[in-house]
Amino acid sequence: MKRIVSIVVGAMFSLLCVASGQDVEKQTSDVQQKCVKADSAVCGKKTTKFSKRAAYYQDKAAGEKNKDLAAIYSKCAEAKKKMADGHAKMNKSYKECECKTILSSNPEIKSEVFDGKMKNCMMERKKGVHLSTRVKNMQGCADMCLKKAQQTEDKNLAQQYNKIAACMQAKSEGLNLVMEGKKEFKDARKELKVLKAKAKAAAKDKTAAEVSPE
Repeated sequence: MKRIVSIVVGAMFSLLCVASGQDVEKQTSDVQQKCVKADSAVCGKKTTKFSKRAAYYQDKAAGEKNKDLAAIYSKCAEAKKKMADGHAKMNKSYKECECKTILSSNPEIKSEVFDGKMKNCMMERKKGVHLSTRVKNMQGCADMCLKKAQQTEDKNLAQQYNKIAACMQAKSEGLNLVMEGKKEFKDARKELKVLKAKAKAAAKDKTAAEVSPE
């Protein structure tokens, strides 16, 4: 009788542990999904925003009679499109990336990423970090993961490292496009400012010549 009771109690305890583990796993999964959705939503909004700005400058270029001015507006459009493409690439990586799941389920990889040489790759959204530094950090993380994948004999571990590498590579490439687009847009705006200043000076000289006595 005591043996039967012990078996029943043991079985009930095991079921409780499994249920508890499932609850924790579900909570972790829910948090991860919320993080991914948040990251994806930010990139999605920026993709839409920059796509609209690209269309705006393209329309201005098409309707501009001054060829020099139209060329600058086209540069602005191309720069904004590049920024939109960069955010779209990052958005895709956020939706497909399994980094958070892998890090939460594998202490070894988590230790490497958060405590080891790859910790800088987690600074992708930290305020005050320059875009070029963020790109460099993420690329470094991707390279490190590829190296780890090649060094380990554990096929499952190698697969997980490769998945993180692919994710960080996509983020690095996307952010690099955003960085290039921002620089190109800034340069185009400088050209626009110079061109408008010249046009204003020319108009002023023309007006002065028209009103000056013979």
